[in-house]
Amino acid sequence: MFFNASKTKFKYIDRGKLKLAVLIPGWATDHTIFGKTDLDFNYLVPSSIDVDDFEEVLDRNLRWSGAFMIGWSFGGLLAANYMAKNPQKVKKAVFVGVRRSYAGKKIDMMSDYLLKNKRAYLRHFYAKCLRGHDDKVKRWFNLHRRERYLWSMSLKSLAGQLGYMASNEFPCDRVKARARDMLFVRGENDALVSAEDHDELRHCIPRACFKSISGAGHLAFMAPGFKAMVDEWSTNG
Repeated sequence: MFFNASKTKFKYIDRGKLKLAVLIPGWATDHTIFGKTDLDFNYLVPSSIDVDDFEEVLDRNLRWSGAFMIGWSFGGLLAANYMAKNPQKVKKAVFVGVRRSYAGKKIDMMSDYLLKNKRAYLRHFYAKCLRGHDDKVKRWFNLHRRERYLWSMSLKSLAGQLGYMASNEFPCDRVKARARDMLFVRGENDALVSAEDHDELRHCIPRACFKSISGAGHLAFMAPGFKAMVDEWSTNG
């Protein structure tokens, strides 16, 4: 079932669970990136994202409080800013492969490459996302997601999300009071978010929980240990 409003739209997935998680995908992907993620939650996922109305539409669709937020990469930035403005609607949050900020020059370079050859640059980006993962994860993504994303991602949407990353940073000061309710996860082989990037967030929000997953890259939520980590933390953290 779809909740329709403006340009951002959400899809509710009833998995017969007792808790709800909002899963927010990263740049140049969509909610289907979580297709192999099996967590103990029903899911609310964006079937389309427009950065201009994302928070408004999520707030309208998230009718109950106490939801979990699970944001990956760019999606983690969206999740954090929503949490900062709507703390009563977020019980706990998991941020996977996030950085405190994104350098303007890097964003400009990505924009230039996209304009020159969108599909070539996306192939390069996806390869970096997959770096450090095992062959099973790489095979699943390349067989079931890569071509879909290469052809379905619009330049307008990609550029809008890059603009959001360039003009927003992780709202450390506004969420640090909720530090005990936040879990930061990084794949130890992540080629896009370094250990230093993770440490920068740890310095800003020292009371949050920070974990790394061995044998994983930027798509750390696909690692075998991710489910157990989130299950344990969401229950006991």
